[in-house]
Amino acid sequence: MILLSAITVLLFQVSSATAADSPTTLKFSSYLPPTHHLQVSHQWVASEIEKRSNGRIKIKMYHSESLHTAKKGFEALRSGISDITLAYPIYDPTGFYLAFGGGLPFKFPTAMVAVRVMEELYPEFIKKEFESTGAMLAYWSVTNNYNIVATRKPVRTLADLKGMKIRSGGGIHADVLKALGAVPVMMPTPEIYASLERGVIDGCFMSPASAISYRLNEVGKYMTSLPVATTDVPVGMSPKAFKKLPPDLQEIVYQVFREGGMNVAEGYEHETQKGIEQWVKLGGQVMPVDEKEAGKFRQSVKDVDEKWIADCVKVGKGKEAKDMLQKMEKLVEKYGKMPEAQLLKEHFETAKLKKLY
Repeated sequence: MILLSAITVLLFQVSSATAADSPTTLKFSSYLPPTHHLQVSHQWVASEIEKRSNGRIKIKMYHSESLHTAKKGFEALRSGISDITLAYPIYDPTGFYLAFGGGLPFKFPTAMVAVRVMEELYPEFIKKEFESTGAMLAYWSVTNNYNIVATRKPVRTLADLKGMKIRSGGGIHADVLKALGAVPVMMPTPEIYASLERGVIDGCFMSPASAISYRLNEVGKYMTSLPVATTDVPVGMSPKAFKKLPPDLQEIVYQVFREGGMNVAEGYEHETQKGIEQWVKLGGQVMPVDEKEAGKFRQSVKDVDEKWIADCVKVGKGKEAKDMLQKMEKLVEKYGKMPEAQLLKEHFETAKLKKLY
């Protein structure tokens, strides 16, 4: 009996040690193909978490909607289908109002400025909306400014765009396109190629970097050179999965996430220039917009800010929307003047001082 008890204790100790040494595996799902530049940035996040945790966390990546569609990000986190995934308010807009403020037109000079500003605004204005979905924020990534791209006819002026069916991810960008005189057609990114090819849409509103990634140059020849608005592409995490991690691993994950948002932003800026060059090399045309005509575009969307505020007023968030817009403009002025290295330093130091969770 004593021997059996001793063996039982030993087996329990071995079992406990093995369990403690076993890595935690997290599922990271994405609708993107592995070669897409945005997915490359998400893979960097996964690799850094594994490396900095010394293998105590393993990330299993799922690409190309293999676990769920682009529209089901929040649902996947709630149900446990995924632990980390691309959770875009524009694809699942129920309950989001303030979060759409990041998509207002002609606000951010670069994606990196947008990330810094949006993460600073997040705790006060967006966190409650985001977490009401049953998810928590991993990192608030942002695209560079969207252009009108892959159009079936050239768009050089505001008048050229009138009545064209232009793909939109939804949310406030639909309001932007309406204000520009276009007809917004909501659809997720993976459906754009076939829709352009069949003539369901006449073009799309998106990053030039993504346009090349999805080979849209094959079905739309023209790109209008006018950066209009960024779009928020945050990554969410299951709170249940995060809370299961011990505190030291939570801190590692948290810090990698902060770097992840900036990694996405840098990737977008780099890939956009590369994408424009590739567009021309593959036979596409870039349509310049002169300053006078650009002024017409800006003037046409001047009421979009007020519409966003009015939409927030309807749900009792009008004051927050006005405050958020004022703070956004002040932060853009502050961070837009910073050299890139200083901006990055500010981002990481602020993240350490002001927790998002």
